[in-house]
Amino acid sequence: KTAEVNIIPIGDYTPIFTYEITLFDSLGDANSDGIVDAVDASFILQTYADLSTGEEVSFDDEKTKIYDVNRDTFVNANDAGYILTHYSLSSTGGTPVWEEIVPELA
Repeated sequence: KTAEVNIIPIGDYTPIFTYEITLFDSLGDANSDGIVDAVDASFILQTYADLSTGEEVSFDDEKTKIYDVNRDTFVNANDAGYILTHYSLSSTGGTPVWEEIVPELA
């Protein structure tokens, strides 16, 4: 889901700047099953282990945006930890909010 926001000065019709905003409602859902759970955290940990041992791991920019939960440009155990926190909140009746779980997103 993407939206484009144009900044247009009053009395003008030409944008002076354009922002593209993308909503990733699948953040943390590594296996794309519609649920953020321990399976996703396990997938992230396996991916991190593969990367750490020099195995070739390939995923596109969209997958990186899903896997890199804290937006530090690395897919690692920190991302898996945030996914597990999200899962523990949702599985105990809570309403997880990424911005409350991940300080970098606040």
